[in-house]
Amino acid sequence: MTAAAAVTNENKPALTLFGLLAACFGLFYVLNVIGKIGAPLSPQSLVLLVAVALPAIRLRARDLPSQFVVIAYAINGCCVFYLIGMHRTYDLGLPSLFNSVWAPVFVGMLAFRWPALIAFPALAARWAKLHTQFETGLGAPNSADFVIIPDLALFLSIAVSIYAVYRILEDRLPVTRVRKETFFNACIMMASGIHLSNYFHSGWEKLFLPDSTPLTWVLQNPTYFLAIHSTDAGALTILDLFPDRDTLVPFLTWLNVPLNAWVLVIQLYALFSLLSLRGSAWLTFLYDVMHFGIFVLTGIFFWKWIVLNVAFILAFRKMQKGERPSVAIRSLGCVIVLVAPLLSFHIVKLAWFDTGGVNDAYFEVANQKGEILRVPSNFFLNKSINVAQQRIARPTNGFLPTGTWGTTSRASIMFALRDHCSAEARDWALSDEQKTQLGKMVRAHQALVVRLADESGRVAYDLYPHHIWSAPWLFDDFAKLDVRQIRSYFFVVESRCVSIGTDGQVIREPVRRERYEFKL
Repeated sequence: MTAAAAVTNENKPALTLFGLLAACFGLFYVLNVIGKIGAPLSPQSLVLLVAVALPAIRLRARDLPSQFVVIAYAINGCCVFYLIGMHRTYDLGLPSLFNSVWAPVFVGMLAFRWPALIAFPALAARWAKLHTQFETGLGAPNSADFVIIPDLALFLSIAVSIYAVYRILEDRLPVTRVRKETFFNACIMMASGIHLSNYFHSGWEKLFLPDSTPLTWVLQNPTYFLAIHSTDAGALTILDLFPDRDTLVPFLTWLNVPLNAWVLVIQLYALFSLLSLRGSAWLTFLYDVMHFGIFVLTGIFFWKWIVLNVAFILAFRKMQKGERPSVAIRSLGCVIVLVAPLLSFHIVKLAWFDTGGVNDAYFEVANQKGEILRVPSNFFLNKSINVAQQRIARPTNGFLPTGTWGTTSRASIMFALRDHCSAEARDWALSDEQKTQLGKMVRAHQALVVRLADESGRVAYDLYPHHIWSAPWLFDDFAKLDVRQIRSYFFVVESRCVSIGTDGQVIREPVRRERYEFKL
């Protein structure tokens, strides 16, 4: 055998491996873009999902490498837990026989034995979110709390099926053998590249926000306002645990630039981290540290991301001790970090400027006695993320030119609100269309909570897998309310300018207020 022929034979397994990975990405793209499997539920979606899983039904979890299984279990566990948590609000808009949440939960339990089934519970949760959005305008099916899960579940399901088909062809056609461990390790690197793409693109976007320079976000963005505004909005934060909720603000302002720099560095490093399994594990751990800090300071709980990161850390450590992916596969993983959005994966790009100009948009209710109580965002269950983030009446929620918790995409607005906040206020009112939509939403929600209420008329709204948690102790009076006594909902917008005084105290200046009543 010549030297050239020997090199060619050595390269055949690598070429076959890359071909299998190309088939995984190609099939995902076809299902997502052409098949629209992630769109609202349709017979076509179910047929495609069954067609994907069917070839791999003979492959059980024990037949697959443990490092791959741990990631599949993490995704599936999140989905099953999420479906059980949302069982009271789960709705696909189908007849009752086909509308039960326990069907995808049952398939999810089976997926712990047959991992090719993990896309079923993931997409079922997404379909329910899409139906909520269709019915109410809320539900946030593409929000950061969940959108990454269905894509990864579908990709891993496709990977198991592609491998199953390959094994069948391997016995019948003269194709080059690729070891099972090699293939699934490569799939782990591709899945981690997809996941890390969320972090990288969030950092990359921060460099090029409108009207800014690459260093504007790090050096001048007052990120601490996020903690102040979320606490003022009633979110579950550590600031609420102090007698003076502003106690930690001087500390946060002092750490602002170092924390900004740290966040940006670890997000951008995602592009290269997969070149080292050890580096990937440590970086993923730092992401969970970041998520924990975000939860403590703002009440935003990226619990699905945290669980997924732990699974990737375990997979990286397992691969370190066994067969390591080749440099070519690790490099391809880095490429996937960069191009995942182009391959139809839903990648979130969390980049904005924080400001002191906030539109505090929330709901109140009136009972039979005419008493007015502020409503915690948790009360809205499957719509709680929209209410918590105050994404209720876009493009802005009030008189100041900002979105959720005083955020904006433009540096010019950040600077204007810093220098003369109250002067930036403009006339604002709900349109007739928005009033109609909100009225429809609150009446439908009232019907839902009355149906869910216990004998005393109370609803266990905190027992739900929320993405953003409201602080229970701030809403004791509302928690005791008999929801059957609610006679009106009020949508309230309070715009205010928040700044830090020279003595470190937080100054809250009211700007304007508007209130709309929706009678039941």
